[in-house]
Amino acid sequence: MSFRTRVTILGGLALLLMITLTIGVLRSPRRRPAAGAGVALIVPGTSDRVTRVAIDGRDTVGLQRDRDGNWWLEAGERLLPARDDRVDELLRVLGDGRTTRRVTADRELWPDFGLDRQSARRITLYGSDGQELVTVAYGRRTHAGGEAYVRRGASAEVFTVDAAPLFYLERDSVYWMELRLFASLIGSDAITRLELSADIADPSGLWRRFAYRLRRDGSGTWLLADNRGERVARQSRVRELLAALVALEGARVAPAAATPAAAAVAELEFTLQDASRYQVLVYDAANGDQFIMRAAGPGVPLDGTGEPIHYRVNAWTLERVFRPPEDIINIDGPNEGD
Repeated sequence: MSFRTRVTILGGLALLLMITLTIGVLRSPRRRPAAGAGVALIVPGTSDRVTRVAIDGRDTVGLQRDRDGNWWLEAGERLLPARDDRVDELLRVLGDGRTTRRVTADRELWPDFGLDRQSARRITLYGSDGQELVTVAYGRRTHAGGEAYVRRGASAEVFTVDAAPLFYLERDSVYWMELRLFASLIGSDAITRLELSADIADPSGLWRRFAYRLRRDGSGTWLLADNRGERVARQSRVRELLAALVALEGARVAPAAATPAAAAVAELEFTLQDASRYQVLVYDAANGDQFIMRAAGPGVPLDGTGEPIHYRVNAWTLERVFRPPEDIINIDGPNEGD
């Protein structure tokens, strides 16, 4: 057999093989999505109609939205400011949720998936008229962990979905509270003057008494003044103090009945470029590790009746703001090392 004949035969076989493979691919059944995949957890547009969210998970949490779009946490008879960003994120996650497959429609099997009435964790959304819009019940995670079993409303159907909403069901009520004294109101660059005094024990038990003022001069340099006169402050230390101040956050909200009657043990006042004035008062909570703190000033969070909110705060948090003057003074000379 000649070389040309062999090449012709091999070429024909290769062509036949390619044709066979092509026919096989064309005749093979198309891969279809799993049954029940792609079903929305909540009807599109539902999130915009929600005025109340009830979460029955690690804690029982109620969240209300007012006419201005602000979210409030139900704390007994009291309404406290809630973290708008966290509630909006929960609604977004629910709105984006899609089922990945349908597991069963047999109610008898609900306990196997953690979806019986005693075990299931629920998120219920309500509209402006108080009518229930939807309830989504979550069971246990799948064996892979990235998904969870879920059912909606009164339906017997069980689906698998992304497990992201379980994060919110596993949070306690403190997660939803607005614990930042100044929320996102103030940037540290806007502060021009600060006056601070303290008669307080630090976390090590050492009693500290001090008072001083900080001001920013025309060149932008911070100066510290106390009973020893006015001196150039260490600029990096001032920036650290101001950053800690605007980010000041309580550990939790103190009960309204816990409002201190005694005088404050530490006080801080500061002024912004627009002449707005703010104040932070700290009270002894008869606990060496915690104090009670409240803030005052334009836009500072208040409760639903417009009353100031008192926060429990850890001593180490206060220590970042109520720093003694020796921590602030520039001991290396003007601006050196900053």
